[in-house]
Amino acid sequence: MMRYPPTPAARRTGASEYAPSSSKPPYNVVLIGLHKSEGPSKDEKSPAVGPSNDEKSPAAGPSRVEESLTLRTEVPPTPDSAASSAYTRGLQQNVRMFPAVANVSSKGIHPVLRYDIPGGNLCYTFMYQRTNARCDVYLCAGCRKLGTRVPVPVLNGEFFTKDPGRLPHVCSPWKSVEDEVKRLIYKACQEACVTPECADKKPRQLYQEIDDYVDIHYSEDPSRREEMLNFFHRNGYKARRTTLARALRRLRKHRTTLEKMSEQGEQGSETTSTISEQSPETTPTMSEQNPETTPTMSVENPEATPATTAS
Repeated sequence: MMRYPPTPAARRTGASEYAPSSSKPPYNVVLIGLHKSEGPSKDEKSPAVGPSNDEKSPAAGPSRVEESLTLRTEVPPTPDSAASSAYTRGLQQNVRMFPAVANVSSKGIHPVLRYDIPGGNLCYTFMYQRTNARCDVYLCAGCRKLGTRVPVPVLNGEFFTKDPGRLPHVCSPWKSVEDEVKRLIYKACQEACVTPECADKKPRQLYQEIDDYVDIHYSEDPSRREEMLNFFHRNGYKARRTTLARALRRLRKHRTTLEKMSEQGEQGSETTSTISEQSPETTPTMSEQNPETTPTMSVENPEATPATTAS
């Protein structure tokens, strides 16, 4: 038997507070989700669980069951959510993810990933090594310089699947500010090598453009901007002049090569057009040059033929 609060009649007569199982509870129980009907009883029909009058009206919107079904129907991923697909896949595999910061490498082929150690201003940088069936493999750049390979798997080029700070490093971490300044210089030099407008610039002008870039794009964090500018100006212009001049020299050399190739192409096209424009009358055949020098045998000695026949 189920226990319910005593009715007013039971309080007056002092009857038992227990009611038979066939009596209805004083409140209605509504199940959210799928409802399994056990069929009506002999005495009375069990009320069916369904939408109320408010839910049946078109202005009331979808019912609770429809809402639950709508939530279960997932929308296909859009390009905006593709960036977090690797993170979601790692969570499904119960793998802890560590975010990485992608920067420009010195050669500009594959990006370099930086991991900022929490609670400080130090970092480790990792360079691309290979790609396997499941993920990319990166190596610690500092350990690589010392002749040791310390690999770490990376998903989608954005997340480390192992804690980069707890790997068996043989190198020491360096300041993230210094690494970011170096990457900015690499980026400026690589852009200068492919920008024809930079060919006539001096290294001093490119140096000033990098200084202005740091000053503008890092204005939201004044402390970090000051650290970056201090490191950029630490050894003065002379420390950066060689790197910047090398990038501009590559651009000038590339432009000179292109100019020579274009000049050779123009000269070749002019020569070809000159030969094709010549008239066929300027190259006559041998018979047209001197028809008298190539007579037939009968014309040279017409009497020799009958003489030979007579003999």
